[in-house]
Amino acid sequence: MTVEDLIVLTAMKIVIEPIFEADFHKCSYGYRPKRGAKQASLVIREDLYQQAWGVVEIDFQSYFTSIPHEKLLKLINVSSGLDYFFI
Repeated sequence: MTVEDLIVLTAMKIVIEPIFEADFHKCSYGYRPKRGAKQASLVIREDLYQQAWGVVEIDFQSYFTSIPHEKLLKLINVSSGLDYFFI
C-alpha cells in the first residue's frame, strides 16, 4: 500500500465514518471508534446487575469475505447519499 493509498483511505474514513456512525445503536461496540471490548464488558456487567435478561454475542466467521459486494455498494449509496464515491 502506498502513501497515496493511505491518504485516500484516511480521507474516505473521515467523510464516511460519521455518516454511518449515526445509524449504530448506542449499545453497539464492535469495530467502532472510541469503543472497545473493555467498555463493552463494563456495560454488560452494569446491565446484568440492573436485571438485564441476557447477552448476545455473534461471531460471523468469514462473513465479510462472502458479502455480495455489488449489493453492499448499492446499500451504501442509498444510506449515505454518497453516490459519487461508490460507482
